[in-house]
Amino acid sequence: MGRDDHFLSRLSRFEHPHAALAIELFRYPCITQRAIEHAARGPLDRVALSLDGSTLGPRVISMADGQFVTCLAGGWVNGPWAIIERAQIDRARGELWLRLLRSIDATCDGRWADVVPAIEHAGGHLAQTHRASLEALCASEPHVRASLLARYRAAWMQGVAWLARRPEGAAVSVCFALDLWSVAWALVHLRAACEGTSAAHEGRFTAAEREARRAAEVDEAVTCARRAAVALRAASQQRLPHNQACECGSGRRARRCCQRVALVARAS
Repeated sequence: MGRDDHFLSRLSRFEHPHAALAIELFRYPCITQRAIEHAARGPLDRVALSLDGSTLGPRVISMADGQFVTCLAGGWVNGPWAIIERAQIDRARGELWLRLLRSIDATCDGRWADVVPAIEHAGGHLAQTHRASLEALCASEPHVRASLLARYRAAWMQGVAWLARRPEGAAVSVCFALDLWSVAWALVHLRAACEGTSAAHEGRFTAAEREARRAAEVDEAVTCARRAAVALRAASQQRLPHNQACECGSGRRARRCCQRVALVARAS
């Protein structure tokens, strides 16, 4: 099993906020690279990224280029690796997200840069503070919300189009699967903020239960994208009559079904 393949199984070593941050670091290796620069460290092979700011707290072990190695629970021996402090990680995260968001909408500020990483990586465990902030931002800046929705829909369709070009059932990487999962949840949270509803999981879960649920959601997101890819592939081969059911079970045309399918990743 490769390092990336066992990433999801290692998340059960963390409590939820740290697991969400670990997913973010996994998906955006450039955060680790930039945090190392902020730490002013010399040439390094591997680093320990402190998720709570303490020396022996929960840590992600990564290569210097940001590639995942493993997760260490709080109290576990660190080994010989240099520790990158949480403050340096957060500084690198803030720079990345502000740059990304301003490329989507130039009016985005630090408030969006705090909320958007959460809606991408918290899954059904979005904190109440982030949910309240998202609702307020969507109400006061609907143009940014519209830009984000367009961005996530385009990202979902890009993933579907990529699957449609591959052999049906071909394996996908963990990173690609997590990208689909994060896009689907971002769409769910943005819609919920507009409607004033909650997309959060009910009840409390152990770390193992939470990560088993997350793994099932990741699989579900890939499955939904595969169904949409089948529909898109069929649509590219022949025009479907307007009312003919496409292969993913919708009574609408395939492209319309593909645009809506991300929302089925909502957890019940």
